[in-house]
Amino acid sequence: MLQKGKHFIMATTGINTYRRLWHFYLKSVRKRHCALKFALKEKLDQIGRTDLVEAIDEYEREREVVVQKENSKSSALEGPFFGREDLLQSVIGVLDEEQSYIHVICISGMPGAGKTRLAYEACHRLLRLHQLISVNLREITTVEAAFFAILHRLNVECKTYEPEVLFSLVKNFRPSKAAGAILLLDSADYLLDPGTRDKPNINSEPFIDLIRQAINLMNSQLKIVITSRTVTCFSLEGDNEMNLEDGVAMMKHHARNTDIDKDTCEGLVRFCGKIPLAIRVLGSRFQDGTIKPRIC
Repeated sequence: MLQKGKHFIMATTGINTYRRLWHFYLKSVRKRHCALKFALKEKLDQIGRTDLVEAIDEYEREREVVVQKENSKSSALEGPFFGREDLLQSVIGVLDEEQSYIHVICISGMPGAGKTRLAYEACHRLLRLHQLISVNLREITTVEAAFFAILHRLNVECKTYEPEVLFSLVKNFRPSKAAGAILLLDSADYLLDPGTRDKPNINSEPFIDLIRQAINLMNSQLKIVITSRTVTCFSLEGDNEMNLEDGVAMMKHHARNTDIDKDTCEGLVRFCGKIPLAIRVLGSRFQDGTIKPRIC
């Protein structure tokens, strides 16, 4: 468990079936990818082609760098922020608070609940005095890959997995802005998923241990924000789903000039489970004329 400086905020809805199906899909895709890669590396190792094994590892590291660049984008590009203003201000307050140690915030919830957007919005509202270091962990499945991704965002290249290198960097990190820096570890879903009793995730505990040790480092200039659907490793406090009024405002914004009466709009927001991603996608479809608003 992460004990020091923790603020765990949950953005959830009650659509458990959607959650289970989405998790099952993501796990199956990742497992197939990892299994094929492992089998290939094992065969290459058996025939003595360690050079190709190293080439695969190098490719994975380079691919992660490309993914990081592709996923780095400003919150402003997403349009206005809707709902959860009190929650947003709470996150901002914690990030802006002075501490003698590294502070950690975990924002958790089901897919599309707005975890990433909330985290980016809080960070971007503090950008005037805070440095933002964003690391997208969405497609990262090993603690080693996470280590390399974080180091890359800190402008340090390392070819071997040495946690002490990261700890030293974090402990002695000096931000480029006066109020400090925020390290955003976005979409750490797989790395925080412990797996099942039959098929445990061997990367979960090492990743948690990596974060735990980072928390204990005395650097008042650094805050860590983690977003994840998987919350098994953390204690959660609060239930902050989007309210109906904010959902309607968001739907109308993304639907633009589409004529939707209030009752229909409220019904559509409920149909979306008040999930921001679903509301945004549906509203955008109305705006481009792909579908017409109607409640059965």
